[in-house]
Amino acid sequence: MSLVEIVRIPVAPDDADLLARVVLSGEGTYLAAPRCERFDVLQAVDRSAVVVVATWASRVDHDAAAAEPGTRAYLDEVAGLAAGEPQVAFLTPA
Repeated sequence: MSLVEIVRIPVAPDDADLLARVVLSGEGTYLAAPRCERFDVLQAVDRSAVVVVATWASRVDHDAAAAEPGTRAYLDEVAGLAAGEPQVAFLTPA
């Protein structure tokens, strides 16, 4: 069953574009198909947050992608641009 992950990352408005670009760079690694079936990167209108909506093939696929060797460096780069703790929610289709 698919798993939807929604991550809201607070960011200083001046860093919002850079953070969005860094998140998008995960398309070839952490957010790569087929584990990650789809993802969208959005910005709050006031540029105070970047939101990632990722659809994973399953929780097992999400966890496997998170355990890949390059993922820690990618997530550390994202965290380095964040202005606070991300809010993460996992949801399943109704």
